[in-house]
Amino acid sequence: MFINKNQQNFNFAWGVVLFVVRTANLLSMELEWVKLLPDDYARGKLMYKWLLSVLLVLMSTVVHAADCFHLAGRDYKIDPDLLRAISWKESRNRVNAVGINPVTGYGSGLMQVDSQHFKELARYGIKPEQLVSDPCLNIYTGAYYLAIAFRKWGVYWTAVGAYNAGFKKTPLQDARRLDYATDV
Repeated sequence: MFINKNQQNFNFAWGVVLFVVRTANLLSMELEWVKLLPDDYARGKLMYKWLLSVLLVLMSTVVHAADCFHLAGRDYKIDPDLLRAISWKESRNRVNAVGINPVTGYGSGLMQVDSQHFKELARYGIKPEQLVSDPCLNIYTGAYYLAIAFRKWGVYWTAVGAYNAGFKKTPLQDARRLDYATDV
């Protein structure tokens, strides 16, 4: 199953609440701190606030994606740390990563969801550009395909290897699956 609209709205709302709370706490601390400074620092305060705002937005995005590993792991009964490890192996945890695959096309996002799946994903209303802009959707999609591998091969490292190397039963693919699983 993919993440439904209510879950997406909840996750988004949770991220907004987290952002607002962090911003309010940090700004209140900053106001107390600024009272101690002379007026010469007024121009620097504005720059500081902008920098603080940008930092908070980036932090809430990371927290949001981290929460998605946990949620996808729970929903697909996959260890969230395994999903994180695959994301690191596939994209070094870059949300907008696009990797070239000489056999099937290219991979998109954190989990490097392969372009060969785009036709199937379109039936669920998922567009390729969403996979590089929505980290939670990408994590859930990757977890979905890993769950398919577990269903086909069992909960073994060969299934983890199949996430990257596919299901073809040849000695070369067996070696690729083993190499990938070892790296993860």
